[in-house]
Amino acid sequence: MAVDSGKLRAILETILPLSEARRAQEISQSGYTRGKIVLKGPAVTLEQTPLLKSDASGWIVLSAVGLLATAFCGLFAGAAVYINLVEHPARMSCGVEAALREWAPSYKRASIMQASLAILGGVTAVLAWALVGRLGYLVGGLLLLAVVPFTLIVIFPTNRLLLELHATGQVGNAHELLRRWNALHAVRSALSVLAFVLMLTSLVRG
Repeated sequence: MAVDSGKLRAILETILPLSEARRAQEISQSGYTRGKIVLKGPAVTLEQTPLLKSDASGWIVLSAVGLLATAFCGLFAGAAVYINLVEHPARMSCGVEAALREWAPSYKRASIMQASLAILGGVTAVLAWALVGRLGYLVGGLLLLAVVPFTLIVIFPTNRLLLELHATGQVGNAHELLRRWNALHAVRSALSVLAFVLMLTSLVRG
C-alpha cells in the first residue's frame, strides 16, 4: 500500500489469468514482489448460469415454465368466460329456483378447480418472469393471483347469501343475487383474459 494525496493506494505487481495460479504462487514466494498479485477469472453472465444457459436443454426448461403458466391461465380464463357467456345464462333461462339449485353444486365444484388454476398459474408465471425476465409474465401472474383476494373479499359475501338461500330451500332475492354474482364473476373473467394475453405474448416472443 502507498500513500497518495492523503489516501491509501494499492500497488499491483501483476494481473494474471486464473489459469496461471501456480505461477502467481511462485512469484509471491520469490520475495521480490512489491505489490499485490491479482488473479482474474472469466466473467459470468446470467446466460451462463445453470437455469438460464443458452443451450437446448436450458431453453426447454424455460419454455416449459412459461408454457405451463400460460396453460394454467388459459384454462382458468376459458372456464371463467364459459360460465359468464354460456352456463349462467342457460341456468337463468330455466327460472330462478332451478338456477339457484344448479348454481350451488356448480359453485362448489368450480371453486376448487378455479382456485387451483389461479394459484398455480400465478405462481408459475412469476417464476417464469424471474427466469426469463419477460414483464408480461409478471404482470399476467399478478393479475391472475389478484383473482383470489377479489373472490374472497368482493364476491364471497354474495356467494354466502346464495348458499344460505339454497340450504333453506328459499328463493327470496336469489334473482338479484345471481345477477350480481354474474357481474362480479365477469371481473374475474376480464382479469384472467388480460393475464392470458400478456403471458401468451411473452411465450411467443420467447
